[in-house]
Amino acid sequence: MKALLKSILVVALLTLCNFVYADDPLTVDPNGDFSKFTKEQLETIENNLLAGLESENSGLRISCAYFLGEIKSEKALIPLMAMLRNGACDEEKIVAALSLYKLDIGRGVYLVKGASKFADSERVRRMCGIFYDAYVWEQRHPNTDQVAMDTEQEYNGYVIEDFLVEQN
Repeated sequence: MKALLKSILVVALLTLCNFVYADDPLTVDPNGDFSKFTKEQLETIENNLLAGLESENSGLRISCAYFLGEIKSEKALIPLMAMLRNGACDEEKIVAALSLYKLDIGRGVYLVKGASKFADSERVRRMCGIFYDAYVWEQRHPNTDQVAMDTEQEYNGYVIEDFLVEQN
């Protein structure tokens, strides 16, 4: 019962922050601009998202993991690494890997690399491989806005047709 109340509180706080501080409460800034929040507000949001990772609700854990990656929360490194290793489902592991990639911290990226080779699920291995390959590409080409690939080119073992990745 306590976990349910905690989950409801986290969702309510996130919803309240969205309605109070967003210019258009039904949209998310695609550029990840968090400048409209004060440092204290961002810290509160970060703490609420971290608390959401402890929820019994898988959907809430996935959403919190995603947004921790969006705000680039360094406090989330260890919980996200644990989620990638021990997630209850493939979706949790994939979102944890995505957020670790977005955090751009060596230990997290190294775990994503390892998961691309040794994860139990083929789907998790494939997605982690894509995230790790994107990380390596960004390190080699830091000032490129877009990546266009040939239709015949292989990417992590898969042939890609008209693949375009936009870099932020």
